[in-house]
Amino acid sequence: GSISGHKLEDADGSLATSDDQTPVENWTITLYKDANHDNIADAVEQVAQTTTDASGFYQFTGLLPGDYLIKEESQSG
Repeated sequence: GSISGHKLEDADGSLATSDDQTPVENWTITLYKDANHDNIADAVEQVAQTTTDASGFYQFTGLLPGDYLIKEESQSG
């Protein structure tokens, strides 16, 4: 299986899909397998890490069935 998404900056904070959203490139996204089902991204459960492309897109592939958590890592700027 796979999990994918887009990282966008919402300039007006409306959370609505509109023209004020711009893609965020080179943002680190980390995938965790939530093996203990506690909805907490535990370091020992980290599966993979990637960065967003120019369109803000990221993808994790080759995943086995199960529960996963995605965490956008904090960055300066």
